[in-house]
Amino acid sequence: MNAKIIITNDHSENLSELLKALRKNGYEVFLSPSNGKALLKAVEKEEPDILITDAFMQNFDIFDFLSAVGKRLSAKGTKIFVKSALQSRAFEKKVLLSGADAYLLKPVDYRFITGEKRRNDEEEKFEPFLFRRAAAHR
Repeated sequence: MNAKIIITNDHSENLSELLKALRKNGYEVFLSPSNGKALLKAVEKEEPDILITDAFMQNFDIFDFLSAVGKRLSAKGTKIFVKSALQSRAFEKKVLLSGADAYLLKPVDYRFITGEKRRNDEEEKFEPFLFRRAAAHR
C-alpha cells in the first residue's frame, strides 16, 4: 500500500516537479485548494499518511484546522507539515505546540520528502519522515 500525501496548493508554488518525484517514488498524491473546508473534506475522504498544508487558508487558519482534526490525525500517525512564509520563532513554536510535526518556510524545497535532500539547518537534521515535535521545546 502506497503512502498517501495531501498537499494544499495556494497557487504560489510550482508543484509539478514535486508531484513527479513523489509519484515516481510510489506515493499517492492529492492536491487540495488552500481552503480549510475543502481540506477537511479531503482529509476525511483520503485519510492521508502525510499532510502538507498552508498555515493560512481560506475559511480556517492552521489553529482552527488542528483543533478540528489534529488529535485524530496524530492518533492515526498522520504527519502534519505546516508551510508558511511567516518567519517567526514564536509563530513556529505555537504551530508545533498545537500539534504540527514540522514548520516549513516558503518557498519549500520538497526534495527532503522524497529523500533526495535532507533538511539541514543549524538546529536540526531530518531523515525523511522522522520528524519530531522536539522543535517545539526550543
